[in-house]
Amino acid sequence: MTLEIVRKYTLEPAGPLSAIAADALRAVRLGEADAAAREIYRRTAGWLREKDRWLLCDCRDGAVIAFRLHGSGAVSAVNLPEADVPHAPGCPFGLREAGEDPDVLVGDLFLPDGEPGKPGEGPGDGVERPWTGGRPTGLAQVLKTLMQAAGLNRFDGADDPAAPEDWLEALRRVAGEMRVAGRVTMSDILFTDPAKWAVEGTPERLDETARAWPGRGRPFALLSWLAHDVATHGINRNHPEAGRVEVRSRVPRPIVGRSRIDGAFLFLGLVARGMDGGGWACRAAAVQPILSATIPMPVDSGYERRALDKLRGAAAGLARDAALAGALGGPARVALEKPLFPFVVRGGPCLPDALLTVTRPGGRGRVSAGPDGSLPEGPFEDRDTARYVIEVMGFADDAYERRKENTHARMRRIGRVIRMEGKQFDSSWNGLDTQTRRIARRIGKDVVGRWKQA
Repeated sequence: MTLEIVRKYTLEPAGPLSAIAADALRAVRLGEADAAAREIYRRTAGWLREKDRWLLCDCRDGAVIAFRLHGSGAVSAVNLPEADVPHAPGCPFGLREAGEDPDVLVGDLFLPDGEPGKPGEGPGDGVERPWTGGRPTGLAQVLKTLMQAAGLNRFDGADDPAAPEDWLEALRRVAGEMRVAGRVTMSDILFTDPAKWAVEGTPERLDETARAWPGRGRPFALLSWLAHDVATHGINRNHPEAGRVEVRSRVPRPIVGRSRIDGAFLFLGLVARGMDGGGWACRAAAVQPILSATIPMPVDSGYERRALDKLRGAAAGLARDAALAGALGGPARVALEKPLFPFVVRGGPCLPDALLTVTRPGGRGRVSAGPDGSLPEGPFEDRDTARYVIEVMGFADDAYERRKENTHARMRRIGRVIRMEGKQFDSSWNGLDTQTRRIARRIGKDVVGRWKQA
């Protein structure tokens, strides 16, 4: 087992972790450590946290191990909330952290019929295979799976945004295709209307559902609606009219660098009885930042939120551009997508910030992933589709650039990589509007060069 020490946030290499320390960390995570290994673990984890270091796991390129200081003073190895690259199945560092609230049981609750999907399904494949990303191992992954299956991460440039009640209904619709226990579908236990959740008699109805619950798993229900604000143990505390929820365990908030991402959010809450059979309560929740309260496209940073908002306008402009339609012999189809699970390409996984896909008039606009979840080689996989990878660069240091060089090399197997410089969004010479117009012109010129009608 090889673990590399890296600097916190930037992931700049800082040397390998010794084999004896790596073995100790693994043994503790698996519950197989003796007294000597536990002492090595304690010293190693404490030193890494004190020095602001993380570890890169060898199970999958980009999987990160962080370190948390608990109230007792102990330091433990943990997963980053909302990590871009999850640990590979079976990796000990992908397991639920020992000592977490035992009432929060999310690891094995969400099991679809048949084989789960594999990481790296092609864009748009989630509708046909909704468990893209593999078997969900936590609420955050289940939430992303629902959003992808419902198409909330995709905007068609020819369409207008849907109202919140419409996209919440889309969540319910795809949840009806996912079984959680026996004949129980996710839609049977999913509340997307705060008013229906708050109505008198809900606990009694949950008791009735629990009595008929098939199998050995614990009965549960899910809550999902718009969150205007998120606290450590609460949803919508400042907006109770939007559906306030108190959460028993800590609600992880996505962090980029040292900054928390602000709302709006879509949240998913897990409702269950306590281990002792107590009353129904929201035991855990995951939140996904979205573009705005009216547009549920997921985002992963403040820079991304601003960029995707402008790129939506660029996609709509390209789809409705009369001059472009004239050159191509008809209007092109233009879609903006926020990938939620890594793609698997030669060299390893990668997760672009956004994909902008243009389909020529009359084209199929379909590129299928292989049986292993991989995509065909090359940025332009067929004669009907041109795909552009948009990367929103959030830092400007050399270590960040070096790390991105390797990632961008993989992304070029998905599409042509176009950078947006987040640090310059407010500049007078290369602001966000300027960068967006330049991207639209570049894409328009590129597709005309490829598909111009004689």
